[in-house]
Amino acid sequence: TLLNAEPGVDEEALTQLEDDGWTVRRWAALHHYFGGVSVVGRTGAAGDPRRSGHAAAPR
Repeated sequence: TLLNAEPGVDEEALTQLEDDGWTVRRWAALHHYFGGVSVVGRTGAAGDPRRSGHAAAPR
């Protein structure tokens, strides 16, 4: 079984998965392959940097 992991995933956990028989592919940088998230709420907003996301709000 193959697991793709972007930077920031716990290295110890990835090593354990490999020890359990998983194939782990470690990506060198954040990538849009892993999806994108945007959120807007009453107290703020954020966009995923993997998709060049950003947020702005009037003051």
